[in-house]
Amino acid sequence: MRPTLPPWAATWSSSSRKPCRPCSRSSTFGPASASWRAPSRRWVGSGAYPFGSVRKLLLARGSDVDATLYRSEAQDEGDSAAAVRVLQGSVQPLLLQSSRFEVVRLVPGAGIPVLSLRFDGAVAVDLSCHNTEPLRNSQLLRAHAQVSPLVRGLALLVKLWSKAAGVCGAQSWNLTSYALALMVIYFLQVHPDSGLPLLSTQLFDGFGRLPAAPRWECQAPLPGALPRFFVFYEREFEWGREVASVRLGRRCRAGSPEVTLLPNAADHRLHVEDPFLTGRNLNCVLGLEQEARLQAALRAAEAALRGGALPLGLGGVEVSAGGVPAG
Repeated sequence: MRPTLPPWAATWSSSSRKPCRPCSRSSTFGPASASWRAPSRRWVGSGAYPFGSVRKLLLARGSDVDATLYRSEAQDEGDSAAAVRVLQGSVQPLLLQSSRFEVVRLVPGAGIPVLSLRFDGAVAVDLSCHNTEPLRNSQLLRAHAQVSPLVRGLALLVKLWSKAAGVCGAQSWNLTSYALALMVIYFLQVHPDSGLPLLSTQLFDGFGRLPAAPRWECQAPLPGALPRFFVFYEREFEWGREVASVRLGRRCRAGSPEVTLLPNAADHRLHVEDPFLTGRNLNCVLGLEQEARLQAALRAAEAALRGGALPLGLGGVEVSAGGVPAG
């Protein structure tokens, strides 16, 4: 039986609307990469690989473009000093010759050195060197987003909400948008009304083609899945005991044999496992005060939806029948 949807859902299911695109930046990386393709070739054998929102199909308005330069035969992957030498000594001088790129600054002291750029005076671009770890992450999220518009749509809505609620961004000791996207996928995997198929992490190396998307039909439309997401993390998820593990795709408690590598599993904190680096708990950037704010924001969003209203950040969003929100 099809569930009754709240009044605001009518604005998200008009068959007269064409599917909305979240923003125009999904086409930005093409011309940007073409502009630095010639310079990167002069750094012999290199290529520029996008990651983050532009590759995850999770773009919202204001998103920047993240990319890394990679040379397969290089031996200095993970060496921040070598990355600074390449960005400062080889890449920056070449990009200064481009009329489409403005070099904003080099941030050499970060864990991952980044060359901050502006493309065509409008789009922020963060360029790193041999930063290959996010490539697998982006592949994983992109593959899930291609399984169904529902995955992409719900992840975008949660991202927009989290930014409006001030509960997203490692720079302010909040969860990353990547961790929140994993929480969306985990919810869709384990909730009885969805049952999103498991995609093995062994299928992703950061460079190869995406695996063929499994066939999956979810009976719950996006306006129905959104309230369920907030209800799940507000009432059903065992906060402090359960591990959100996209790698396993089933409910699992901290301390279970399947997650023995997860650090600080005994702490009564939110646990989100990195699906590739299973010895990393993605709560590592989450401050105690910020975690309390996240729980309060989840409660507020669930209460708003229960009362027939929309959570923060989603009041002006339109979603087509295809399930793709406009940022």
